[in-house]
Amino acid sequence: MSGNWKVNPVEISFYRTLVDVSPVGTALHKLIRNEYGKAVDYEFLYVNKAFEEQTGLKNQDISEKRVTEVLPDLEKGTFSWLRMYEDLFNHGETVSFEQYSHPLNRWYRVTAKAFDASCFVTYFVDITSEKQVISDRDTMLITLNHIVFEIDENFIHTNVLTENESHLFLPKEEIIGLSVRELLPLALAKPFEETMLKSKRTGQTEMLQYESPLPGDDRYFRAEIRYGQFVTGRKWVASIRDVSAEVKAEQERLDYQDRIYHQRRRMEYILEGTNAGTWEWDMISNRVTVNERWAEMKGYRFEDVDTFDMGWFLSLIHPEDHEALSRKLARVNEGSMPVYEIEMRIRHQKGHYIWIEARGKILERSENGEPILMSGTHLDITKRKVEEIEREMEREQFKTTLLSIGDGVITTDAAGRVTMMNRMAESTTGWQLHEAKNRKIEEVFKLVHADSGEEIASPVQMAIESQAKVELGEDIQLIKKSGEKCFVHDSVAPIYSGEGILTGTVIVFRDISEKYEQVKQIRYLSDHDQLTGMYNRHYYERIMMEIEKNPPANLSVIVADVNGLKLANDGFGHQFGDRLLEETGRILENEIRSGEIVARIGGDEFVILLPGVNEKEAKKRMETLHEKLNKGKVDDIYLSVSLGFSSLDPSDSHIEEVFKRAEDRMYRKKIDESRAMRESTIEILLKKLKLSEGYHSDHAERVVTFSVEIGKGLDMSAEELEDLRLASIMHDIGLVSVDPALLIKPVSSLTEEEKVKLQKHPETGYQLLRTSTEFSRIADIVLCHQEQMDGSGYPRGITAGQIPLESRIINTARFMDRALSYRNESKEKVVEDLKRAAGTTMDQDVVRQAISILS
Repeated sequence: MSGNWKVNPVEISFYRTLVDVSPVGTALHKLIRNEYGKAVDYEFLYVNKAFEEQTGLKNQDISEKRVTEVLPDLEKGTFSWLRMYEDLFNHGETVSFEQYSHPLNRWYRVTAKAFDASCFVTYFVDITSEKQVISDRDTMLITLNHIVFEIDENFIHTNVLTENESHLFLPKEEIIGLSVRELLPLALAKPFEETMLKSKRTGQTEMLQYESPLPGDDRYFRAEIRYGQFVTGRKWVASIRDVSAEVKAEQERLDYQDRIYHQRRRMEYILEGTNAGTWEWDMISNRVTVNERWAEMKGYRFEDVDTFDMGWFLSLIHPEDHEALSRKLARVNEGSMPVYEIEMRIRHQKGHYIWIEARGKILERSENGEPILMSGTHLDITKRKVEEIEREMEREQFKTTLLSIGDGVITTDAAGRVTMMNRMAESTTGWQLHEAKNRKIEEVFKLVHADSGEEIASPVQMAIESQAKVELGEDIQLIKKSGEKCFVHDSVAPIYSGEGILTGTVIVFRDISEKYEQVKQIRYLSDHDQLTGMYNRHYYERIMMEIEKNPPANLSVIVADVNGLKLANDGFGHQFGDRLLEETGRILENEIRSGEIVARIGGDEFVILLPGVNEKEAKKRMETLHEKLNKGKVDDIYLSVSLGFSSLDPSDSHIEEVFKRAEDRMYRKKIDESRAMRESTIEILLKKLKLSEGYHSDHAERVVTFSVEIGKGLDMSAEELEDLRLASIMHDIGLVSVDPALLIKPVSSLTEEEKVKLQKHPETGYQLLRTSTEFSRIADIVLCHQEQMDGSGYPRGITAGQIPLESRIINTARFMDRALSYRNESKEKVVEDLKRAAGTTMDQDVVRQAISILS
């Protein structure tokens, strides 16, 4: 990234971790422009785990690659991702949109934000399931209704759904955007709007039946209008169905009743319905006479079949319908049934079967009661039967789908009794369908609050009473038949018949126990420090924002900072430093009271929020804490923690000002307390080194003696001799970080890796001493005490004048002691060795003084 940003690596790691565990897919990109400044591509810089899960693209595979390498087909559609992101830089800093990705075969809701001249971040939410739900809804609406209009609160049409746009009297795109009064004649628009307002007022589905407003169109329509809150906002949904057949049937029924009073009984049946095929059966001659519609219905010319033998007609009936027809005819003939009605199949002249609704009645009987004349009608119901069969197939297919999907599904009747369960529902609840059927849903699907264990009101009853979808949260548990509990997420929706009558409910749910625990763990980690288990900065800042909205009358803040943490890490290792932090956190948490909050907000910094505590009480609490903290101990090291406090003042414009004052007071105390802590720790480190196996404490004493004698011979000042003495004492302090086993191991048997570890001790000593005011002036001497005049030493390989005189003296003194005390060499041999080293690895003046000491 470009720009002069100054970032803290710890903060980068912290926020990088937050992004990694975020459930929102996140990707960092860089826009690539050509020499003319036009965007030609963009590359992936980084993606988080949620992005990997949602897209299947792994960070390790796509990082620093261009999108055209990763998704070569991305720009082949009509939508250009590249143009969208280029516009982000040209016209604004943030853009949001929904788009389908053909290469990934998924829908995404995308928010992109530019934060540099060429870099931008995108947040991806997979909405494929949401889009599928909308598509399924539209399909179901279209299946149940010829036309569905969505109308906003300004009476403007926002969407039109239909299985066939030829049903519309205007193209769909012309309807969208028109108001009700712009689309319909005023005589129809006015009652339509009144019905819409009534639906909004009552909260119920309202009906409006009307005649087609188009000239020459005698069809009737019924509008079912409902107002409510939907995914896209509050609006009306008007479902329009052609009810011409129903209106016509009703009119025919009224006409028939009128004819009852004015026509003879025989003419009523013969002339009933202009669309019916009529027939009359002379049961003595066994001849049948029919009208033109009867012949047309079966595909025959009227003149060919106006009269025929009854046996020929019976041969046209589908074999599977013969028995049912025979039973009904027998009952009519014997007088136990006045009129027979049957739906049956008759073979068409072209060879296929059509469905007819047949009715018949005895018109005359002989003196002894035998039937001699029967008449009736045939109606072609093929279309209706095909639709019924298709609907039944759809219902069976839908039922099969519900039985096989991965979610649990339970359906109930309008009284809340179980009617169906799929296998997943049986597995999750522990109930089998044959056990649960007809039981109240509350007995089979019992829900409780996870925290309190209190039973939850039946969502089924809520859906029935509200006649709306009910969705419960994630902190809900299902009590299985066995008594076990599992976390579930469920939703309940009412089921309506085609006439808008509530017939039952459907419950869709899933066991989210595993997901719930994962979410719970993520929530915990996002709010807690991993080392101490205390609340972290993220939680502290959220609480401070809440307090900012409604500050209490009294609020105090105590800020605590562990002194010498880096020195402890360098000298005793990071595990020891972690123990110091853990012990500090333990003491702080033991001292807080109910309603108070303690959090670790930095590497060595803690904060305590004290709601309801005034300044006087806060000062006492801080003094008590300081006393207990500084009595705390890890091994031989006492805790040293600096504290500062502050209380809310009426003049404070922000709560953060309280924290800032407390932090400033803490830092003023830390100046003295931290210095004392560092010097005390160094003393302890030196003692630890002297007690280490493999380290000879008398070696340091002899090095001090030789060094001071050489320094005196070189006419060093008293101050210089004191620094030389201290440096001689401390020259090996860096060995505290080395494994004691290496100190007792012969140099000749050390591996290269072990030698490297040993040779780091001057640097460690330097790091330890430079933090102390008392010892910082000798830090460079200790750092260079293993350097050689010819550059063959370590750790930096410097030469001659770059090496402090004190370091050269200590180097020579160490050589003398090791030769005399460890290798038991004679003084004469040591003198010879010193002469050979003078001017090469050792300083000539220093060697001259060393030889004078040995002579």
